[in-house]
Amino acid sequence: MKSIIVLMSVLSSVASFSQNVNLGAKYAVNSTWLLNKQVGEDNNQSYTMTFGHDFGGIVHVKLAEQFGIKSEVLANTTIQKYSGELSGIDYKSVIELKTLDVPIMLTVGNKFYFEAGFVFSFINKAEYELSASNFSSYENVKENFEETNNAIAIGLVKSFEFGDGFHFLMGLRATKGVKDIKGINSMGYTKEELENLELTDYIDFGADEFKTSSLTVGLYVGLTLAL
Repeated sequence: MKSIIVLMSVLSSVASFSQNVNLGAKYAVNSTWLLNKQVGEDNNQSYTMTFGHDFGGIVHVKLAEQFGIKSEVLANTTIQKYSGELSGIDYKSVIELKTLDVPIMLTVGNKFYFEAGFVFSFINKAEYELSASNFSSYENVKENFEETNNAIAIGLVKSFEFGDGFHFLMGLRATKGVKDIKGINSMGYTKEELENLELTDYIDFGADEFKTSSLTVGLYVGLTLAL
């Protein structure tokens, strides 16, 4: 949290000396993944393609015609669905994370630009739901996840200028977590629970393979106004 405050303070200082500050908002639709080798290499657990979204505000400070710094504050929803089999019973499950994301990006280019940087995330909510033929369950699993996540992000953005200082943005961004956020697998087990359970008949990889990282690839649109 302290590092984010420092970065935002630096951004504010830079903006005060810049002649080109753009404020706006964005919305993104993302393919979201919670990658875990213990899930991915287990024959009884499978990922299902899942989509989430994020939305929030943008501050883009142009330091020069071809260079800038962009920061966002985003309400993000990451969803991961699964299917699998346990004790001969087919099941489906889903994990949903609610996070507050703060990307700090360097931009290179003007009307078409490249962006790259870091994303600091705060995990505010984590829910898990499992359903089978004659059974369903729901859990609040926030305590099983880390409180924060760190990621790197890269993207490409096309900016269309119209009106008096308005810019319509269309972008593609990929964000990869670089921190183990722990959590649970598709069956709702944590790493510690796997270490204490005899499940070798159903799970091919055990707790030593258990690390969770996020991956998001998405398209976004935005609207900014040059001040």
